[in-house]
Amino acid sequence: MNLTQQIARARSLSRTSSASHTDNQVTDRINDGMREFVKRSHGHMKDEYLALSPKFQTETHFAIKVTTDAGADTVAITGTARSDATGTAVATDLQTTLQAGTHSTATVAWSTTAWAFTISIGGSEYITVSAPDGDTYADATRLLFNKTGREDAATWTG
Repeated sequence: MNLTQQIARARSLSRTSSASHTDNQVTDRINDGMREFVKRSHGHMKDEYLALSPKFQTETHFAIKVTTDAGADTVAITGTARSDATGTAVATDLQTTLQAGTHSTATVAWSTTAWAFTISIGGSEYITVSAPDGDTYADATRLLFNKTGREDAATWTG
């Protein structure tokens, strides 16, 4: 029902005409009625689904340790500090740092549906992701994967 229909209905129910009350006056009374209804019913419940995109704050001193049968590397997750970076940007940064070390065939992907990073290192029998050794780096395993551990495959998903 649109506003014009509501005005006509209100006039009909109140037995008035446009001569006694203008459209603006009737509209004000309709709005008053809606506000009163909302107050008495304690508001209107409405489901709203927000489109969210994860954002990451990365620093050059955030790191992870990746171990495979080919060797172990402690790598910074990025060479450039980023604010509000997308998962794809973080995956690209991590892939670049992994490829610069022992794992030159490593690929890192970000899933926009599962919101998870996947590390793939072709030819590896296992991949272990853990906190970096020593005090040089801050542990980024919770930031990126929310877990650590070993996967007996060439792919590791956080």
